[in-house]
Amino acid sequence: MEAQTIYLMGAYGYTAKLIAKALCGAQISFIPVGRDAQKLAAFCDKMQLEPNFIVADVLSATDLQFIQSKDIVINCAGPFNQFAPTLIAVCVERGAHYIDLTGEQAIVHDSYLLYKQSARQNQMCLLHSMAFESALADLLLSCALSNLKEAEIESVNSYYWLVSQQMSPGTKLTMKLANYASNFMIDNNQLVPFTQQKAAPLVGIPFESARIVPYPEVIFAFERCTPQKGASHFLLEANSNMAFAGSMLKAKYQDAPAQIQDIITRFKQILHAGPNEAERAQQSFELYVSVSSKNQQYIGHLKGHDMYQITSALVLLAVQKLSSELHQFGVLSPGEFLGQNGINWLSQNTFFQFKQVQTNNAS
Repeated sequence: MEAQTIYLMGAYGYTAKLIAKALCGAQISFIPVGRDAQKLAAFCDKMQLEPNFIVADVLSATDLQFIQSKDIVINCAGPFNQFAPTLIAVCVERGAHYIDLTGEQAIVHDSYLLYKQSARQNQMCLLHSMAFESALADLLLSCALSNLKEAEIESVNSYYWLVSQQMSPGTKLTMKLANYASNFMIDNNQLVPFTQQKAAPLVGIPFESARIVPYPEVIFAFERCTPQKGASHFLLEANSNMAFAGSMLKAKYQDAPAQIQDIITRFKQILHAGPNEAERAQQSFELYVSVSSKNQQYIGHLKGHDMYQITSALVLLAVQKLSSELHQFGVLSPGEFLGQNGINWLSQNTFFQFKQVQTNNAS
């Protein structure tokens, strides 16, 4: 077995700190990486780690030359559309495994287009969206495909009901930049940019209506089973506050790169804080994934709390599987990579309740 080093990129970020605690709790060693030596030193001190860190910019391939074959790179430095491409390219070239937390579609779409073959050839795993958003939905898709056992899937739709609007700083920034990238749905067995956010009528989902939003599970569903239709959604009720996301339709800007940089710069000049432990415990959610074939409909339902701890648990699960070397290679969805381990995890964790419903003659 080759020597394997785990790197935590953007280590002093909100979600990265939770992941670091999970790794330490599992007695898994890692090296923190970030751009600010002072923040890295403070991070190591708070986590009671040796001050063994690397100062590097994820936008600089030269800075990333420490990454070697079979290493595991956990990337928490978002927004990922802007900050991940160079790091991904280095990982694929070197044959290092890559995990991120992205809730953005464009970077995931690009990875399938650019690295589907080379990731397999270089025997590395490129794992996007190992996080609350998209990983849970993709694991529910795995359950659906296992249950339906049909050649053709007609539709795959995910629906989120989020009671709390408290977000990490990274999530806030990602949502501010949502309409600067192409955002996709599936129509006529093709990935297409969506041009409006009104959802189709809900079938078997106990809410009044929904709004299309761009989460990566749509890309995963397209790559896994090429359904006729599919989208990800926020669920709405009367007097719903879920309009907070704003428009997620791609807008045409004359100077988009400069505007994106300006938004990022201004955002980082303000001190942002994510939810504390007590607030996270009060974060509740429901997630429905509806998968329909010609004759059946499967609905997987999760109801729980603490989305950011779910993310740290998922990353830990992925790292443990990568360390075992019992896995396939390539650009893989969370459900494809975690396989039966991930399906078992849905029923064995303390974060949510898991229910499945399967009916015949779905409309």
